[in-house]
Order: sequence, then structure tokens, then C-alpha cells
Amino acid sequence: MKAVITEVLLEAAQKYPTSFGTYDAHAVLQAIDNIEPSGCKEKDCIKQFYCTEQFAYVFELASDGSVNEQVLRLDLFRLIQPNKTHRGGFDFTGGLLHLFKHFRCDGYHLGTYPSSHNLSHPTDIIGIVIKCFFQSPHRQIEGEKYFTTLTKLDDQNELLCSFFPTGEINVYFLNTGYFPNEN
Repeated sequence: MKAVITEVLLEAAQKYPTSFGTYDAHAVLQAIDNIEPSGCKEKDCIKQFYCTEQFAYVFELASDGSVNEQVLRLDLFRLIQPNKTHRGGFDFTGGLLHLFKHFRCDGYHLGTYPSSHNLSHPTDIIGIVIKCFFQSPHRQIEGEKYFTTLTKLDDQNELLCSFFPTGEINVYFLNTGYFPNEN
């Protein structure tokens, strides 16, 4: 996952700009795979490789050296599903590629949507998600397992993220993220 975010994503967006910002998650994955081949030839194999083999766990250490009981799992994405508002399109569900649809870098879209929020580098997204998960207040939704956070990114933008637990343990993944003032 690290190489995809630190090196491959921006290069893919620069070399294959028509694969980004077009509501097509499969095109984004193919562009990434063109830069850093997975070894797969078929679309389903490429999707499976990037969905299941690309993740990281983030732990927070308290000042006393103990580990926070809540753990963040960063996936590239959890699923690819049909786009609900753009017929024929496909979206990433969950994970960093889902969130990248709201961002661009050096004028290049980094996800499936045409985006207007700038990042100085794609790796910035990791810090943003970590800040949302570990530093922003958690708002538990009554009757639900997930929680949301609202994190101020700058003077004009707040990012709402939703984190969902995996099973009965305290490992959470990024379910969604968006700018609520834009919807």
C-alpha cells in the first residue's frame, strides 16, 4: 500500500489522466496497475489484489507507552460498487481510494471524481485519516456500530469521516469521508 500512495498514484494520474475523475474505479485501478503491475491480467484479479493485499494497521501509543485499544486499518478500498448518481460508473467503497475522490495533486485528480481539494502529495491523505480517527472527537451513532468524526482541515474545510469496526474487535476501517458543506 505504501508504494501505491507514495509513488504510484500520482504517477498514474499524470500518465493516465483520463482514467481519473471519470467516475470509473476500474479505470483508476488499471492506471495504477499499469505503473506497478500486480501480475494479474484480468480486471477481477487486479481488483482482488489491490483490495485484499494492500493495507496497513495504525496504532496509537499513549504517553505511558500503552497501546490505544482502538486500531485503525487503512485499506486502499473495501469494495467497488456501481455509482449511484453516475450511470455506468463505479466507485470505491471505503478506504483511501474512496477518500481520494475528493482530492487532487498538482492539478491531477487522484480518484474517481473530478475534485477541487488540493493535497501537496498523496501521502497527506494518510495523516488526514489518522488525525480524523485518533484526534477528532468520536460521535457514536445511536444503535449503530460505526462512529463519525468532523475534522477541521483548514479555515474553510471540514472533513466528515465514518469509521466502522471489523467484527467484535476494536479494529476500524474508513467507511466514507466527505466534505459536508459541499453536499
